[in-house]
Amino acid sequence: MGSTCVAGICNFVTNGDFETGDFTGWTLPSCLTFVESGAAQHGNYYVAGGCTSSPGASVQQTISLNVGQMYTLSAWYWGDNSAAGTTFYVGGVALFSSADTSSSWVHLSATFTATSASEVLRFTLFNVPSFSRVDNIVVY
Repeated sequence: MGSTCVAGICNFVTNGDFETGDFTGWTLPSCLTFVESGAAQHGNYYVAGGCTSSPGASVQQTISLNVGQMYTLSAWYWGDNSAAGTTFYVGGVALFSSADTSSSWVHLSATFTATSASEVLRFTLFNVPSFSRVDNIVVY
């Protein structure tokens, strides 16, 4: 997997906006999770899903980075009830979590330093009885 650069800014995530309409570039989720069209934060598609038990649906991909370089992970999340949540990890380290239930898109962001040339980017979704949503995942 490589980075996609626009106007000098490179995104190291493949299909982070899910505009392929599927999980291209990502591993298949561990439970009920799907790519949905409609009220996306960016474009036409987003991931919706969630398991009824912890730790939730897990979706991941391996990204190539430069060891020792600092990066920013940015993503958008929408949880629609008090039992909703998401957590984002890079290299097994949780960078941020959200249990926001505002019923609208919320921006999440954190910086990290790459400790390996190949890092696993993973996010989980948990939501009972509905679905959590994630869109527009960028590492730059």
